Amino acid sequence: MATMRRFDGLFMAGAVAWVLLIPAAASAQPPGEAGAVAEIVEEDLGEDIEALLAEAEEVFRSADQPESIPMFERIILLLERLQAEGALDEQGEGWLKLGLFRRAEARSNLLDEDGAKADLAAILRSDPAWEVPAGYTVSRLLSDLLRGVRDAETGVLDPLIEPPDAELYLDGQLLGPVSGPRHVLAGERLLRVRRPGFAEIEQPLTIPPGGSVPIELTLERTSAVVWLTTRPAGVEVVLRGEVLAVSLPAGQGFEEEASAELAVEGLMPGEQVLTLRKEGYRPIEMLVKIGELTDYAIDPVGLERSRGTVTISRVPAAARVLLDGEPQTLPGEGPIDLRLELPPGEHELRVEAGPAGLFESRFELADRQLVEIAVRLRPGLVLLGVLGGDRVAASELEMRLAERFGRLSRWAVVQRAERGFELLRAAGIDRALMRVLAADTGAAEPPDWAALQEALDRGLAGSAYLLAVLSDDLYASRADLWLWSAAPGPTRPARRQIALGDGGGLDALAEALDRPLRLSAPWIGARIVDSAAADSPLVLSIEPEGPAAAAGLRAGDTVRAIGGQPVASALELTERIAGSPAGHELLLQIAGQGEARSVSLTLGVSPVVASLSDPSALDPALAARLASLEANADASAPTWLVRLNRGVVLMRSGEWRRAAEALRGIQAPSAAGVGQATVDYLLGIALLEVDHAAYRDTALGLIGHAADGRARLEHNDGPLLAPRARARLETLLGGARRQP
Repeated sequence: MATMRRFDGLFMAGAVAWVLLIPAAASAQPPGEAGAVAEIVEEDLGEDIEALLAEAEEVFRSADQPESIPMFERIILLLERLQAEGALDEQGEGWLKLGLFRRAEARSNLLDEDGAKADLAAILRSDPAWEVPAGYTVSRLLSDLLRGVRDAETGVLDPLIEPPDAELYLDGQLLGPVSGPRHVLAGERLLRVRRPGFAEIEQPLTIPPGGSVPIELTLERTSAVVWLTTRPAGVEVVLRGEVLAVSLPAGQGFEEEASAELAVEGLMPGEQVLTLRKEGYRPIEMLVKIGELTDYAIDPVGLERSRGTVTISRVPAAARVLLDGEPQTLPGEGPIDLRLELPPGEHELRVEAGPAGLFESRFELADRQLVEIAVRLRPGLVLLGVLGGDRVAASELEMRLAERFGRLSRWAVVQRAERGFELLRAAGIDRALMRVLAADTGAAEPPDWAALQEALDRGLAGSAYLLAVLSDDLYASRADLWLWSAAPGPTRPARRQIALGDGGGLDALAEALDRPLRLSAPWIGARIVDSAAADSPLVLSIEPEGPAAAAGLRAGDTVRAIGGQPVASALELTERIAGSPAGHELLLQIAGQGEARSVSLTLGVSPVVASLSDPSALDPALAARLASLEANADASAPTWLVRLNRGVVLMRSGEWRRAAEALRGIQAPSAAGVGQATVDYLLGIALLEVDHAAYRDTALGLIGHAADGRARLEHNDGPLLAPRARARLETLLGGARRQP
């Protein structure tokens, strides 16, 4: 239960109530006076008023006092302009009254009584209780003029109010808690007296000029009042579903600090349950016991922010984590687990890890809820939008791209058209250029693809970037889809053309993007071919120490069936094996050397390397997938094999230097099949393409490594490298045969 105490003595509200000032009357020149100040223009409002006042005051105190009148005139006009615009603060109001007062004094010294009285009246209409500021001595004439103007413009309100801390309003203007007589503007006025916990009194008054009106009122107590402060401000106090009061900030810009003191009225004797609530904070219920209708004080009340918890696991150390667009600080090294306290509501998490990929997630969080998010990085496919003047076709294609590619399972797809267009424009790329490049006529100089790749990586942080270019600006029937890879992939884009009225082309591209990336395959360790001399696939050769050799297969055997199902060709046999996982046991029916037998063969596993020539390959997408695997150090794909495949993709793209950089330093197994000799052979070819003369001797040594032995291309059952390597060596040596 909340701690409560009975007030001793009188209670005064803690909030300071500023008196609202009535705008000063226009200080028109008296009849017959010349020298009106020029119109105040907008730039004049930036004048240093305090400096102008000091300058005018200096002239006022000199022998040239009359010359200060136009100076004060300018100050007054500036301040009245600000006042009319609602831009005059409390200090400015004080300066305005000081300027009017000084001009009145200067005018009275020139015996301009009408002008002096007009200035004094303007002061009193804004502040009826105004007095000559302390420290200023005025002439007898000005003193008499002030007395006369005060008697003509104001009267005295002499209130005696119970309780004495009640607030008085005159024509809606707060006078504050008033004790003793107070000058107010004369005329018909409306008095209102209020105090929390008491019935409000409102009555009309006539204030005679120069007269005094005594008022004696006693307010009737209607309820108990609980006084409290809250942290933060803006807290609603609710009783049985009704909002009784809302706490206000104690000062401008301090909403998170303690509020001004708040009066909660309307409480009757008995136990009352007050609910204190504010959006974004946990509500508090307080049981208060009201013994009688009086004032109570309650200890300050602080509300806790509503919070839920999100845990984000497996964040790469080099990643950039943005939560609702705000970067988060990552502690430590290696994969990081974050635990964050967040307000309830919808949140957006984005993890950018460069070549490793992207991760995006939207999640709802309730108060005290725990949400667990495991980061699964996927290559980021950034949609750059559609270039072309046919806005109908562009809009439809944008929606189709977002919808179709949004279903990709192996990519994190994001749209960044606005930023993408900025980067493309900066690189000099527009729809006209891309259409000429698509025509492949050589009529346009290709842009600096490497510079564009660098700009896209820096500005968008994706793994691959897709841009659509419409075929026509009036009525487009097709579009070219350009796909760029992020570094370290190829710099040149791949292009696919689709018909806008046919969804098949878009589906085919999406399927190519989402195709499984296979870097390993089942391996039997035998070369099997079709032969006219056999009615079943023929075992041409056996790899020593391979699965086929271990199972007892021999060269010259024919494979009649697998698992009781006949096989008619080597292709069918290969397809049946490819559909089985490594480690799977196959039962083969074999015929050979005049006998039939059954053989149990346990499939091995072979590395898979991309073909050096594959016109259907989507190299930018493959490069992005490989870069993501390499950056994530995926245990399912050895780093050497990922780098080897990346090197082959770069070779296919004709980027020989970057291919050599990818292949250089790979430490692969030195076993038969795909291994270190395969790497050396490909590196030797890449170096020759970079600079034949400079790297000839190095290439000889590397290719020579593959000229002997059982190294292979593509997979462990693929073509032997030795014949290719020997042919390459003969070319390098100018036809001289290499001695064994």
